[in-house]
Amino acid sequence: MQFENTIIRDCYVGVKLNEKATPPNLPIPLDIDILKFSNVQILGSSNLLFHLEHSTSEGSYAGIQIDDVSLAPFVSGNATINTIQGFKYGILSKGSTLLAENMELQKNAWGVKTSSYTKKYFPVILKNIDIFDCTVGVDVDQASTYINDLNFWTNDIGLKLNRCYGGEVINCNQTLTRIPNVGFKILNSSHIQFDNNYIIGEQDNLFSNCHNLKMNNCTIDHFTFNAVRKSSFSENTFEVLNNEAHGIIAGGNDNVFECNYYFSLVGDALVNDNSPDNTFRCNEFEGFAAGMVFEGNSVGTDFEANSFNSSNIGLYLKGWDSQIGLQVDKGNIFPGFFDEIGAKNENSEYFFSLIINNNNLFFNPSHSPNDWFCKIAKNQQHFVEIPVLMGQEMISFHGKENSTQNAWIPCFMAQNLVVFPPKQNGIYFLLCTVKTI
Repeated sequence: MQFENTIIRDCYVGVKLNEKATPPNLPIPLDIDILKFSNVQILGSSNLLFHLEHSTSEGSYAGIQIDDVSLAPFVSGNATINTIQGFKYGILSKGSTLLAENMELQKNAWGVKTSSYTKKYFPVILKNIDIFDCTVGVDVDQASTYINDLNFWTNDIGLKLNRCYGGEVINCNQTLTRIPNVGFKILNSSHIQFDNNYIIGEQDNLFSNCHNLKMNNCTIDHFTFNAVRKSSFSENTFEVLNNEAHGIIAGGNDNVFECNYYFSLVGDALVNDNSPDNTFRCNEFEGFAAGMVFEGNSVGTDFEANSFNSSNIGLYLKGWDSQIGLQVDKGNIFPGFFDEIGAKNENSEYFFSLIINNNNLFFNPSHSPNDWFCKIAKNQQHFVEIPVLMGQEMISFHGKENSTQNAWIPCFMAQNLVVFPPKQNGIYFLLCTVKTI
């Protein structure tokens, strides 16, 4: 069936296909077109404003509706654009295979919505589609999804995938003319590759309960990775640009974050919250508050060869229970300027370090503070920084909280004594080791 130079207007459904439209065992050669469009307009008569505000079925229902069709490709002619406008659903597909390309979906509540009645994953293939003035751009439930070259201009959600297995999402962009609440919302999905996408939203872009994802060369403004597992993220730019947004990894594990750039205009650039066994390698952090924050149990983290640019705090183990496991000779560097400190650890059960900051320039900040991630045992030594006056023979050391060590001790008893140039008022600083009680 072919439509060419056609206008379909003022209809409840523009074009509808059901299970009788194709033989049940038809194979999927893409050179067979069930429906071929060339320069076609399908225009509904719905109250668009009512659709956008209430998402009801009043007025025009669907530009194209497909029910239980094993193969339903809509292949446009070359260099033609087909328009679907003014419906609740631009394209509505239920339990069907869908291929659509070279289309403009405008002023619909949903641009594309697909779902499956059974456990079967039907292919959904979308290519070269512009979606403007819609509440939701693309909403796919239970499918193998292949999306290439989509442009979104939506109010609520750009792309939503739920229970999807396999596929790729590449070259998707959202215009700055209208930023949606959420750019990408990826739920309960796996084995999908995201490449070269520009993903923005007023709220966090959400990836939740997913595994075996791959993301490369994407830009994401605001994000939450919730219970994401066994996934890899490389050469992406992650940004936090407003006070309501975040950059959070929560409750996930066994992920690899490599060669990404994390940046925040407000708050922290990246927070790893109770997410163990993740690898952070060769990333660059630049945060308004902190570059990289670990909270809670993140034991098993491999944190190596990362770079911290200017922030208030560079690397921050936040809270009394934060821990990431031992890091030895990882080669993290701190070349930036830090308003407070380059690295900070608030867990009193672990070695603390004040050696990476702007004032102590006598340190070469080229390596991680190796002992900083190691738990303090009884009678184990740790570093302390103590002010000393010129010629002073005794120093005062206050041990860890609730410790009995709080006394004056002779300087010559301090092991590994190192004296530095004075900071102010003739006060020198030394670094020594003492034994804990």
